[in-house]
Amino acid sequence: MGILDNRHLIIAEQFQEPAALVFVLIMTFYLTNVVLDIAWVRFRWRYFMMASKFAGMIGALYFAVWPNMLCLFCLGISVLNGFADPRLHIRSIQRNPSPPAKKWFFAMTQVMHHGGSAVLIVDLLKPLVLDPTASSFSVDVPIIGACMAEIASWMCDTKVLMRTAPRWFDTLHNLLTVIQVSCIVSIYLWFDLGICPATLFTSVIGSAGWLLSSMMGFKASTYETQEQVEGKFTASIARGYYKNNLPTVDPSVMVPKTATAKCQENV
Repeated sequence: MGILDNRHLIIAEQFQEPAALVFVLIMTFYLTNVVLDIAWVRFRWRYFMMASKFAGMIGALYFAVWPNMLCLFCLGISVLNGFADPRLHIRSIQRNPSPPAKKWFFAMTQVMHHGGSAVLIVDLLKPLVLDPTASSFSVDVPIIGACMAEIASWMCDTKVLMRTAPRWFDTLHNLLTVIQVSCIVSIYLWFDLGICPATLFTSVIGSAGWLLSSMMGFKASTYETQEQVEGKFTASIARGYYKNNLPTVDPSVMVPKTATAKCQENV
């Protein structure tokens, strides 16, 4: 028998999810910094982000077929950018030449977007996982709209990361963010789903911050410049590496021009 007899000391029910949300935000920021402190990962952060987007889209595909918890983990990895978002990396933020208030504001909104969206996804879709008879589309239309907008954004992200996206994808991505924010706000205003308001507003503020950063041209970068060449800094190490190792190019199968000319002569 303990000192408090049979009493329990627990967090009040209405504060349990906000406490979990704060923990998720802290761990998202911490894990991103741990992962990006690894130089091999930092120089290849675009590959990690792209892999996380593919994981999210595959999870969404299988969730439509069979709602299950593994798919929710895949969706969570995607909204967390695979813990490889340099906008949350302290050293990258410090190297950013932007004013301190601006770059730290966008860093905090990105943390809110990642962590808040991860918790919100579970809150919205977990009931489908727990009900074996439920269809993946047996939820309110605003939830479907928010999810479809997020998945479409991931599709844009993969094309941008592979450098095969047309310029109008930036506008499309911003429009999708507006649609997603509108759907989430409508869930709070007109639908009683029992979702924690702190989670909803954290996700909304994070998405709005991302939209503002996109409109202001605030890019994700490690800002880790290479050696000086003739007194000027070259592009960042990560950008230079990615430019020379695009996932859409395979140097091992490229045919020299001379060989191509000989092949044409033999036709």
